Amino acid sequence: MPFCPQCHAEYVEGKLECNECQIPLVAQLPPPDPPEQFSNTPTEVVYDAQDEVSALNVKDILEANGIPVWIRSFENVYYDGLMKTMTGCWGRLWAPVEFADQARALIAGMDEADWIPVP
Repeated sequence: MPFCPQCHAEYVEGKLECNECQIPLVAQLPPPDPPEQFSNTPTEVVYDAQDEVSALNVKDILEANGIPVWIRSFENVYYDGLMKTMTGCWGRLWAPVEFADQARALIAGMDEADWIPVP
């Protein structure tokens, strides 16, 4: 599916230009720019979050274990914050490559009950 590189809208095959931005579509979107602290560090996806709460909980757990991580949401501000359902998840957690395996192992060992903060 082609995408608009500016507004990230997804289009059907055969469409060549974004209706809103009036620019050519691309076959896939580039990876998101990481926050400043990760700008010179190779990063990779370590978790696909189904919702914002699980993303924040997993992020807190990883950071508590010394793993730097950042979240990239697929919410689309152009559509009043609606989730872009084509991605299959709410957002993704990214970590530096050298921490990726450790992060995935920690996540794999978690039970969903671990993600719910206890008051």
